[in-house]
Amino acid sequence: MDKLATIILAAGQGKRMQRKDIPKVLNTVLGKPMVQYAVELALAVGSEKVVVVIGHQGEKIQKALADFPVDFVWQRERLGTGHAVLQAASVLENFEGNVLVLYGDVPLLTQKTIQHLLKIHETSGADLTMLTTDLDDPAGYGRIIRHENGKIEAIVEDRDASPDQKAIKEINPGIYVFKKKPLFEFLPKLSNRNTQGEYYLTDLVGLFQKNGYSIEPYKTPDAWEILGVNTAEHLKEMEKILSERNQ
Repeated sequence: MDKLATIILAAGQGKRMQRKDIPKVLNTVLGKPMVQYAVELALAVGSEKVVVVIGHQGEKIQKALADFPVDFVWQRERLGTGHAVLQAASVLENFEGNVLVLYGDVPLLTQKTIQHLLKIHETSGADLTMLTTDLDDPAGYGRIIRHENGKIEAIVEDRDASPDQKAIKEINPGIYVFKKKPLFEFLPKLSNRNTQGEYYLTDLVGLFQKNGYSIEPYKTPDAWEILGVNTAEHLKEMEKILSERNQ
């Protein structure tokens, strides 16, 4: 198996969270900062390097994760997920292998699901393997656009989607495994011509597809795993699910 590095995106401010004195990913679920779940998951699946991308109140995240073997990189400007991942390029300059992308505010994701994603990536030889799932209410998530043959063609962000595209139930939670070389080859080629003026990591799917790089999806049946935290209500829901799972 190729070596694995993990990039955890944790630069968000969390404007809709009740607490303003800490960055979003330091809100706790069952007494543990959300970002710690992502770090522990990355280590559990065999990551040789773990890079945490920090921004808003990043020093507090560094302090909270001081006991973990992670590197930190700063995203000084909030220019999107693609820009965030690009900040890890220097830390991974001498790394050769696969790169897993996780988020610091998705605490329910399981080791089993990520191991399955990694296995598909390895056995298929894909350049990019991505997690998908179906949601009854997909609002807010990027929609998966597929060819008639079932292959993934592109991802369209919710705010950029047409009415027909908004009706698609299959969504992109933003969890990927890339071969390192094409990842950092195409990140600088991302465009910010969209409604947010940001560099979307999701646009790599279209770039890979257009340039002949292989993409494999893994649709998880456990949609609850990929849910992120955006509000205090979400935190309570996560606590309930994790409490039941740990019983």
